[in-house]
Amino acid sequence: MFKIFRNSSRIRVSGDFAVSVFRKYQNKYLKEITNDFNGKCLNVGSHPLEKDKEGKRYEDYFSDGQYHTLDINYSSDEPYHFQLDLSDVKLQFKFDLVLCMSVLEHVKNPFLVADNLSAMLKTGGRLYLTLPFFYPIHKDPEGRYSDYWRFTDDSIAVLFPDLEIEWIHHIPSVIRSVRDRNKYWSEDRTISGYCILLSKPERNGI
Repeated sequence: MFKIFRNSSRIRVSGDFAVSVFRKYQNKYLKEITNDFNGKCLNVGSHPLEKDKEGKRYEDYFSDGQYHTLDINYSSDEPYHFQLDLSDVKLQFKFDLVLCMSVLEHVKNPFLVADNLSAMLKTGGRLYLTLPFFYPIHKDPEGRYSDYWRFTDDSIAVLFPDLEIEWIHHIPSVIRSVRDRNKYWSEDRTISGYCILLSKPERNGI
């Protein structure tokens, strides 16, 4: 059984960058899972120069690993960037780690994309998934992407039946428990989103 962690809203937000609590936790757990990582990573919905909203490039999390990016809307001459559609992507090799951070809510068919993400993983590979829940609608003003979905932690097992959940972190929201229907409007249920780590197990000795 995987672990569920409910985080406190007491996380320091300071500095020159306007960073949401959700993003702070996303970066915190990314740092943890990439510590001592030396394999091959793919960051989907990202480009080679993208930063983590706290001033650090995502590539800098992978000083010992091989870092790739994938984004249909970004053209680059970088050899490790793929300008491909996540809904119709076929790569010739697989990855030890795939990052899908605040992306799944922007795709039209999350079931198809979830299947593609699973197929990108090596056996034993891991998927780091972050998903907003109680979070503002956020779409690109230039129309490059829309905002379609919000997911619960129960939906992850449905989207990724071939992967095993290692842990789920509930990220706190500014919304608090209210008197009306207190049973439902509790702090555990009004979270801003999730940080989730999944892994691809061996199947039938494969």
